[in-house]
Amino acid sequence: MRTLIRLAFGILASIALESSQIAWAQECTRGNNSSVTDDYFFEASTDQGAVGDFAAIDVSLSIVKYHERLNGFIIVGCYDPALAELIETPSYAELFDQVAPLYNFFTLGQQRPGGRRGFVLYGSFRTGDVERMVGSGQLPIMTLFFRLKGKSGEAFAIDFCDGEFKNRVGSCVDNTLLYSEGVGNQRQIEARSTRHVQGQIRILPGPPTRTELPSIPPDAKVYDQSPSAEETAARFEVVGSVATPGSTEVPVRVFITSAHFPRFLMAISVGHNS
Repeated sequence: MRTLIRLAFGILASIALESSQIAWAQECTRGNNSSVTDDYFFEASTDQGAVGDFAAIDVSLSIVKYHERLNGFIIVGCYDPALAELIETPSYAELFDQVAPLYNFFTLGQQRPGGRRGFVLYGSFRTGDVERMVGSGQLPIMTLFFRLKGKSGEAFAIDFCDGEFKNRVGSCVDNTLLYSEGVGNQRQIEARSTRHVQGQIRILPGPPTRTELPSIPPDAKVYDQSPSAEETAARFEVVGSVATPGSTEVPVRVFITSAHFPRFLMAISVGHNS
């Protein structure tokens, strides 16, 4: 299995640690490859519970018009931190695990003055598997768990919030499907949508009855002994790029080759040549 990912995802990961430190002096910006297509939408379910309960929200993707070179996604959600605490370990759907070999989830602190907290899930798709197993249909993705706070009678939305957060270079962190086009698939399209369906959680009166999380499968297999290089059969390749001084978000191709491992953790350092 040889998977192509883009280093631009690394800029997304950087805001996981510094999201609350990014000053909101001006609105975020979008590149020329970002546009609204309305070819898909993300959807969140609804739930309810008493203060102290865990509420569960299912997140899914519905594809209205399939693009054959679909290769990645970004999901951005917002919620009111005064009414709930988001548990940082979602439960992922089995079908999603089969079509998304690489993904990462993290929570976000408030950036805008008086803004909300949020979460991001981003990663890559196996293009052929998405078309064969989902096509123009619905893909269950994950279940989020919230510990409820607030007061009886209150309610809050879990919505897919474009432009609520930005990365360290000022670009908007939007809900996006990524697909390529052109000769050699060199142009990466960032497709946005206005059709997303928000979820809602209502806080009920009475004592809590769901105070324990359901069992969640572990994120990784633990080996008694470290596997050898021959057993993992994994190789990481970084293909260089050319840019002019002052350029930002320069795409660098990173290839991961493996016989059987579907997920990887990779650290990349950037050097400086004068």
